[in-house]
Amino acid sequence: MKSQNIALKSILIALLVIAVISVAGLAISAPKSLADMKPTVWRTQSCVPFGHYVCQVIVHFAKEVEERTGGKLKIEVYPSGGLGHPIPKTISAVRDGLMNMGEILGAFTHGEFPLSDVMELPGLVPGDMELRKEICKALDPYYAKVLSEQYNQIHLGGWQNDARVVALHDKKVNSIEGLKGLKIRASGPNEVALCKAIGAAPVSIATPEVYSAMARGTVDACFGADSWLASGKFWEVSKHVYSMEFDGHQMNWSVNKQDFEALPPDVQKIVREAAAHAIEWVWPEVFSGQQEGRKQMIEHGVKYADINSQDWAELVELGKPMVEEWGKKGGPVAQEMLDTTRKIVADWEKRKK
Repeated sequence: MKSQNIALKSILIALLVIAVISVAGLAISAPKSLADMKPTVWRTQSCVPFGHYVCQVIVHFAKEVEERTGGKLKIEVYPSGGLGHPIPKTISAVRDGLMNMGEILGAFTHGEFPLSDVMELPGLVPGDMELRKEICKALDPYYAKVLSEQYNQIHLGGWQNDARVVALHDKKVNSIEGLKGLKIRASGPNEVALCKAIGAAPVSIATPEVYSAMARGTVDACFGADSWLASGKFWEVSKHVYSMEFDGHQMNWSVNKQDFEALPPDVQKIVREAAAHAIEWVWPEVFSGQQEGRKQMIEHGVKYADINSQDWAELVELGKPMVEEWGKKGGPVAQEMLDTTRKIVADWEKRKK
């Protein structure tokens, strides 16, 4: 028995020595600066085509990183889901290292990351771009904490896409009441819940198939955004748009934690700075994309009706149960995010008066 104990201790000591040597070897071989770094390639995909600002912002980011690292860190961007990872599985794809970076699009990643769509809750955030920008920055720390602690990811920042509208195949609608009874393509749980609340029938259709569904009359209408509708030439299948000015899909960037931490500190700094620069760049693009998209739709004969104050008040009331349910399901962090958002909105409303 004594000899067995001695043998066991010897094995444990040997394993400990091997572990110490391995860690020491990693420490020696790990790059300490950009100068020591070997060329590295990261891969990511965008959920939209190359020309849309949602894809262009990550191209903008990748270009700065490559230039500032002298090509040591190259980020390959694949538009329109070109890597083949399902958009709703972005969180797990980045967590498991299947791709290095990901676009966390709230309406689609809600299933894996329930906190990702707080700003898409109906009636929570008015359609003011500067207000939304302020809220996005205030919510960044929450995303960073949860992504790091629960999802093996580093948060690089986020923004909000242009506000949601309803494109209608041939019916003219200028009120929430007018949407009742329609079959509407909805993306994400919030739009599905809103459809049900207003008495419409939500229909689930993959994004690439929405245009043909509108053309065939499979649906009467679809939720969308002006920039997206114009980029897809929806003026060919839609005669009217009811601009509800709510939500706007939330977008966040994340990178696999091991991939980020394997970079030397000065390159990590470059990545964070380039992400911040790209996000600052995209906010004006969101606004101009919305304006230009609407302009193109109107130039092609589409008639617009904007939500009025009475209908916005109704939308806020319809959204309250959804907001409360979201907070309950999300727990303490979700409640903190809601409290932060509500305070900023309340302060904004006071400034407006």
